[in-house]
Amino acid sequence: DFIKNEIKTFSSGLTAVGNPYWLTSKEKRLENPGASIAIAFKTEKERRQAVSNRLFIAGISCKVENLLNTPRDQLCRNCNQTGHETTRCKRQPRCALCNKRTHQLAIELNIDLILVQEPWISNSKNPKDKRSINHPSFGQLLPAHSPDLRSRTLVYFARNLKGSQINYREDLFQSPDLMVLDLVLKDKTLQIINLYNQKPQDGPSTSLTLEREQGYAPLRPYSIIAGDFNLHHPWWDP
Repeated sequence: DFIKNEIKTFSSGLTAVGNPYWLTSKEKRLENPGASIAIAFKTEKERRQAVSNRLFIAGISCKVENLLNTPRDQLCRNCNQTGHETTRCKRQPRCALCNKRTHQLAIELNIDLILVQEPWISNSKNPKDKRSINHPSFGQLLPAHSPDLRSRTLVYFARNLKGSQINYREDLFQSPDLMVLDLVLKDKTLQIINLYNQKPQDGPSTSLTLEREQGYAPLRPYSIIAGDFNLHHPWWDP
């Protein structure tokens, strides 16, 4: 009743109906003095008047916005939580599959490249439409290979990458399990190899990727090989 009486006293021509309720949880109200309350007005005209002006409640001039009726089961495309519109989301982005903030963590750590093995890939008949989880701060590179096979490697690259250039060397391989990139820096080129060492998806062969692709050219002086090797070595994994 306090809020309804405040509106009636200090906002001429406006009548709040029903029971105003908090949109902000009690825990968040204790942490942040700014909070939101849902208020219903008697007529559509009064609602428009309240939005155009401000409400004075407890001596505070309060901004008024329309409350969007968001279905509770509708997922936000940014944080993948429910109960709010994507355009109004102020939370950290989270993955739509695992609901974790891996991409956001990569941004905070200033990571430029993410090498992935066995990524989730969208199911599309058109190879050009096949993608993994999107993020506005990262682009994607998928390996060049037969459209009948599933990509088992993937590279995310930061869109704001400066001072260098990434060249995907698809001229070297046509394999879903191996990607070679040249990272061109100011005075040198760093070769990056993303490898998924596994048996082929088609055919009876049991050879792993490293065995099948022995014809690869010698490594550059500056090279990094990373991936899921499915192998163990006492020097590397003591």
